[in-house]
Amino acid sequence: YLGDDPKTKAIAIYMETIGDARSFMSAASEVAFTKPIIVIKPGRTEQAAAAAASHTGSLAGSDDVLDAAFKRCGVLRVNKIREVFEIVELLGKQPLPRGNSLAVVTNAGGPGVISTDALI
Repeated sequence: YLGDDPKTKAIAIYMETIGDARSFMSAASEVAFTKPIIVIKPGRTEQAAAAAASHTGSLAGSDDVLDAAFKRCGVLRVNKIREVFEIVELLGKQPLPRGNSLAVVTNAGGPGVISTDALI
């Protein structure tokens, strides 16, 4: 629904469980070409996953596998709720970049290297 909504500029998701992973990833892959999708999914650690399972009743899968799946389908995963709002606001105000090129301009080498690590 949100993928087809012309007024929706970015999609933010708080995800405790993924449910039908194949269906979600398929839909996300399609929508991410036109709208950024930002997901915050708690339960990265074994203890946090156990805490989430205690009130959702579902088991968490491998966090590394989930990260790889998100990356493959174009979903941006964040770790802090503050990041969700900052990124949604930023992306909602800017057009999506076109093509597969990116330039990083800094005033020193260090920030360029840090940016490259974060982007690759």
